Amino acid sequence: MKTKTTRLLTKSLAALAAGIAAFAAVASMTTNVTAQQPKPVKVAVIVPLSGPWARTGTLIKMGAEMAVDEINQMGGIKALGGAKLQLVSADAGDLGDVLLRQRLPPR
Repeated sequence: MKTKTTRLLTKSLAALAAGIAAFAAVASMTTNVTAQQPKPVKVAVIVPLSGPWARTGTLIKMGAEMAVDEINQMGGIKALGGAKLQLVSADAGDLGDVLLRQRLPPR
């Protein structure tokens, strides 16, 4: 037969456990609602997309796009809260002066 103190202690522990479970459930719901997606991380690739080296530049750009897609499909950059990568490409042309005349899009 349980004593009065044992029954009271059992009821108190049960109430405490229920309170903790309810608090955890509410906290997890509000965290999911208020969480914001991190901003995408822009990565630039500057390759010759015109001129005699265009084929090589196109292949390099395609490789960079594949890498960005793979990283994004795997959940993005974990250290930055799952931030996705965004590829920004620029044409270097066949001469360095082409690159000087062209600007990357603004951030």
